[in-house]
Amino acid sequence: YWTIYGPKTIQSFTNLLPKQNRESILEIITAVESKLGFFIAGQGVLCLVIGVLAMIAYSIIGLPNALVLALVAGVMEAVPMIGPILGAIPAAVIALSIEPAKLIWVIVATVVIQQLENQLLVPRIMKKAVGVNPFVSLLSIFAFSSLFGITGALMAIPIAAIVQLILDRFVFNRGSLKPETAAGRDIVSRLRFEAQNLAKGLRKQARLKKEGAPKEVKQIDKVMDEIEDITIDLDSLLAQIPTGDS
Repeated sequence: YWTIYGPKTIQSFTNLLPKQNRESILEIITAVESKLGFFIAGQGVLCLVIGVLAMIAYSIIGLPNALVLALVAGVMEAVPMIGPILGAIPAAVIALSIEPAKLIWVIVATVVIQQLENQLLVPRIMKKAVGVNPFVSLLSIFAFSSLFGITGALMAIPIAAIVQLILDRFVFNRGSLKPETAAGRDIVSRLRFEAQNLAKGLRKQARLKKEGAPKEVKQIDKVMDEIEDITIDLDSLLAQIPTGDS
């Protein structure tokens, strides 16, 4: 649903906002969408890795249908907190029915894989996928799971990524987006700065309007490309004009 109607929904929402705030809000929404997409991709990689590790462990233990059991373990990995336990139940039942001693090895393999996941895989994979510090990932999982249970554990890393994004944009990098507007700049420098800002804004708008009716998108992209080329040429020409600082 969001893939089809997301851009139109975002556009309708931003049309309700003041014009001076639309660009920054659109930028944040795009970044949040990107973070959530990377989180889903990272979760998929995590499920795949857990499934492979489970298949190796079950094959070494000697369980029949190790591939099927590993697929169950990998899919259940998407369920926070209780997922690894649910994924290990079929393997434990089969091990108990074949040879009770194998049940111990299934439990050992599950605990080892779980520790690898919590201490190594989740922090590193989510760090690369979402950009959240490993320590922050672990802390957010523990905190949100304690407060909201399974739902909190599921949403911990995406929420941490969004909070980190908002802090980076509005707290830590406040005032760093317009370094060229310092007092004392001559008219050429200010014109170059405005041209660069216009080109940057057009690139953002082009990315945000990538969905929609094909004809409208082509027309919008063509106009934006032409305007962006003009602003780039203008910036190049202004760069050749001697400034008052030289």
